[in-house]
Order: sequence, then structure tokens, then C-alpha cells
Amino acid sequence: MLIYLNYSEADYFKKKKVKLGKMPIDPGSIALKIFKRVPKNDLETIFPNAIPKMSLKDKLLLWVPGVFGGLSLLSAKVIPALINMYDAYQTGETIDLLNSKTSLNQGLIALGILGAYCFRQYNNFINKKIRYSKTLSDSLYFKNVGNNSGAFYSLLNSSEEEALKETILAYTFLHESEDSLTAEELDHQIESWFKTKLNADLDFDVNDALLKLKNIGLGIENNGKWNVIPINEALIAIDELWDNVFQYNQKVDSQTT
Repeated sequence: MLIYLNYSEADYFKKKKVKLGKMPIDPGSIALKIFKRVPKNDLETIFPNAIPKMSLKDKLLLWVPGVFGGLSLLSAKVIPALINMYDAYQTGETIDLLNSKTSLNQGLIALGILGAYCFRQYNNFINKKIRYSKTLSDSLYFKNVGNNSGAFYSLLNSSEEEALKETILAYTFLHESEDSLTAEELDHQIESWFKTKLNADLDFDVNDALLKLKNIGLGIENNGKWNVIPINEALIAIDELWDNVFQYNQKVDSQTT
């Protein structure tokens, strides 16, 4: 997953009355971010300015017990205690801190219980919000592969790996085949194998793979039919190709002083 970010110029942010000094980015800049394979349901977590939100299930688990529990608390303890508290106040009863059975004290205790219940529900909400924020942070941190120039490096590495896989697949199927194969037959065999073994629809670039085999001396074409050299000869050819990538063994004239 590659994300290309092209931020607006400074004039745009000035019109929006955004303070440029507090922004984590430079207006007009371009940023690249590359991530590992991200599940479809988690795509939103890697988008810029992602805001964690509760799912409907979490909202129901939080608010339904809270509402019913609050109604039960109000009807059973808080409201009767407040009614008795109001009646006691009308009759001129005073607060007696040493006597918890007085109506005024019971009303104050009921208000304290109600406040503690509301605080608990609010604390549950904050804890869920923190967990969602942690999930967002984990997605951005652990799935991030590279940024800016690092993104190009990751893409180049991935491209090289895919090219190598194509070449190995083409060589393997040609080597295992008893007869020479045309490009169309090889393409069909590889795509059918992926469909049967991995249940994956693959558009194999057979022409590119065969061209690579021919260029490194492993593939042989004869009247549109392709085959490959034996694996022992292929290993020798690859080793020789690798050893001659850099010609450090060339003799260089030197002068001694």
C-alpha cells in the first residue's frame, strides 16, 4: 500500500486560518508512505488525519448497560432519596453528619452515588477511546515500511523480488515439463497452478520471464518452443554470471616508487 500526499500551499492554509507554525508538515511539500499488506477493514487507519471511532457494537455495549443501569439506579435509590431530602428540607431538617439515617444525608449520599456512576461510565468511554487510539498508532507504526526516499527503496526491492520470482517460475515449469512449451502453454500452466493450488487469479507476464531466461543463458527457443538447460548447468551459468558482475580480478598496471 503506497500513499502519495501532496499538501496544499501556504495560501490555502492561511485562508482556512490555520497557524502554519503549529503544523507538523511544510505547506506545498510531497510525502510518500509505504505500508505492508493492510487488511481491507484496516485501510482507514493508515489514511492521513485518521480519527478513531467506535463501532456500533462497542457503542451498544457501552451505552445500553449504562442507560439501563442508570435508570435502575435513579428509580431505586436516587429519586426516592431526593424526594425524602426535599421533604426534610421543607420541614426544616438540618444535616447531621453523624447520623446517616437522616433524609438529608441519604439524599447527599444518593447524589454521590449518581456522580460516581456517571464518572465510571465516562471513564469507560475514555478507556475505549484510548484503546482505539492505540490500535491506530500500532497500525501506523508496525505496518509502515518506509517514508519518502525509503518508499522508493522498498518499491525497487519489491520489483526485483517479483522479477526474480517470475524467472524462477518460468524455469521451474519448463524444467519439469517433458516437452518443450510455447509461451502460451507455459502461461496457461503457471496460471492454472496458482488457481488450483493457491486459489489465486494471476496474470503471469510470460514474455518478460522468458526474455530474462534467454538473456542469462538459461532459456532456449526453437521455432516458438521453449526449454531450459539442465539445473546443474544452470547453476554453473548463474555462478559465472554472478562472479563477473564486478571485474575486480583484472590486472592493473602499477608503478612502483
